[in-house]
Amino acid sequence: MEDPALAAVERAVGEVAQNGVSVPCKHVIARNGAVVLEHWTGTVTLAELTGHKDYLAKDAGLKAGASLLSDCRTATFEFSSDAIGQLSQMEGDTEDGSLVSRYAFLV
Repeated sequence: MEDPALAAVERAVGEVAQNGVSVPCKHVIARNGAVVLEHWTGTVTLAELTGHKDYLAKDAGLKAGASLLSDCRTATFEFSSDAIGQLSQMEGDTEDGSLVSRYAFLV
């Protein structure tokens, strides 16, 4: 049986405009706000990744302590993996009001 959340990600078409930044990412919030599933494609800048993070932080459907699974297998990032690590650490700081507490990246 196919997971409806994964099917929704696969059906999503085009880019999502977020905070005035065109982001090469499709995402769905699943499991009553406890999980974010993302699919990144094309060339991704740090501004696009940061814009998407900020967009998710404002989403009322996302619960504090959520987990994020990001499929990056078809994306190329224009910044180092250290930048992703730093962004993940900032986002995982629950004292800072972050919603996502755990990240997993498929590369």
